[in-house]
Amino acid sequence: MRVNAMLEDSDSFRNGMHLERKGINPTATWRAGRGSVLSVAYERFQDERVGDRGVPSFNGPPYDADASTFFGNAGLSPNAVHLNAFTALLEHDFSNGLLLRNRTRFADYDKYYQNVFAGGAVSATTGRLAVGAYRDETRRENRFNQTDLKYALATGTIRHKLAFGFEFGRQETDGVRRNGVFPGATPTMPATDPIYTGGISFAAVNSSNSSIADVASAYVQDQVEFSPQWQAVLRVRYDRFSVDHTNRLANTEIDVSDTPVSPRAGLMYKPVPAVSIYASYSRAFAPRSGDQLTSLSVTNKTFDPEEFSNYEASVKWDVAPGLSATAAAYKLDRTNVIVPGPVAGTSILVDGQRSKGVELGLTGQLTRIWSVAGGYAYQDAKLTADQSATVKF
Repeated sequence: MRVNAMLEDSDSFRNGMHLERKGINPTATWRAGRGSVLSVAYERFQDERVGDRGVPSFNGPPYDADASTFFGNAGLSPNAVHLNAFTALLEHDFSNGLLLRNRTRFADYDKYYQNVFAGGAVSATTGRLAVGAYRDETRRENRFNQTDLKYALATGTIRHKLAFGFEFGRQETDGVRRNGVFPGATPTMPATDPIYTGGISFAAVNSSNSSIADVASAYVQDQVEFSPQWQAVLRVRYDRFSVDHTNRLANTEIDVSDTPVSPRAGLMYKPVPAVSIYASYSRAFAPRSGDQLTSLSVTNKTFDPEEFSNYEASVKWDVAPGLSATAAAYKLDRTNVIVPGPVAGTSILVDGQRSKGVELGLTGQLTRIWSVAGGYAYQDAKLTADQSATVKF
């Protein structure tokens, strides 16, 4: 039996800011017979804080104000997230190389976000800025179950680590967003005293949506060891992602369904035990749903999901016990990217974008190392326990 608990009660340099977080997570584990382990856990977590939208701009740069200045109304900007979650893990070792893991998670989320904030830049003419406000309430229920099977076997001199898995889940979301309504015209406030003290109500419903997302997935993977020097990873995953989205204001319903297949292949070569060279390719997909599932519209419901193709090559060198150096080069291609169309209210797909780069990393647990750069040697470069340094280009 284990119980984890936390409590945070914090103020900030910003006037009116406050944060309170608290949570508890009891966990119990049983040995349910030979080779079987059952673990169950409950999590209760609350995060309550003031929403701070930061500092508005003035002629481009941020407005020059004291760091403690809050723009808007801190008292009318409460944010809260409440979570209740139950998790269960069942693991069974069949003692013949086969291992079974089954995970189940039920989670309920209740999110409340209200904000009264500076609605734009400070006017260079009047020295004032507009006020904006809205309230967002979202409830979400998650139900997921995942099963993994792992099996190790040898075929002659070749060793296999096989993995199979299934995942099923449902996510139900209900959200309402209300815009702040001010008496009369949209108010403004002076940048020198940017605290809004006028009247406001949140009666105007801007959006009201509900959605049900169902997920069914299956995968198979084989990690093959041809020899101590050569290994390969081959994996393929199938997903079925469907969404039933209802816009209660427009009284419309959209049903979308995607069935992508995601492959992955990797090859590793170890010329010596301390050096590993790795190359991989993978493809992944993002369903056309968007944040809170509110980006779905009649114009994009039939579009294919976004596709991500990633190519990577890396080298790892265990320089000494407790010290490793890494270098990696990657290229990420993103396709089926949705952008606004030439006609207002429409969307189109474009080829997308490409990201590429190089990363160099150093990880160690030494207090003194030698490094050589540009023909010069440096001593006493300190790297504390479990720290790492990464440089990206």
